[in-house]
Amino acid sequence: MKCSSLVSRNPSPKNLKSATHVGNSGIREFRFKRNFVEPTGIHKTLREFPKTRGGCGVYAEAMWIMVSHPYRSTSRDPAVWEANRLAMNRIALQVWERGHMPVLGVNAALPLIEAAGEGRYEEIMMPLALSLLERCDAVLYMGYSKGAQMEADRARELGLPVYTSLDELPPGHARDSADVA
Repeated sequence: MKCSSLVSRNPSPKNLKSATHVGNSGIREFRFKRNFVEPTGIHKTLREFPKTRGGCGVYAEAMWIMVSHPYRSTSRDPAVWEANRLAMNRIALQVWERGHMPVLGVNAALPLIEAAGEGRYEEIMMPLALSLLERCDAVLYMGYSKGAQMEADRARELGLPVYTSLDELPPGHARDSADVA
């Protein structure tokens, strides 16, 4: 199935959308809760879209998982902040290696904070991270901080799973060299 096979999107009740796929095996209807936009502009979800080879390359098992971990709240020392950021990136790598798409609010916010100035940290960091969380399928909560707790609480409000260990993650998409090309 190719991305262009999606021939329509019809709104459904309460944040649900559907898409119709016309392919070799007939017509299929897909429903999903959270959307993301691919470069083609077609909306779909990672979890509930059918597994494919080629085409869109979206797999039913892959989830977008926000890595929620302390960053600055534990210290005023920039060396500690950097160590925390590296710890988050290492956790994100393990999420990736388990077949999911890791999402880090810190890594999305820091370039904007750098451009805007350190004085705008509070204005940008958590609002951006919480907005990004709304595009995710789950949270991996890996240590207490005020911000990490806010992310976990918001995920629960959205009805998303909050995992507290890498071992709790469901199986993801098994990557192979064909997925990189």
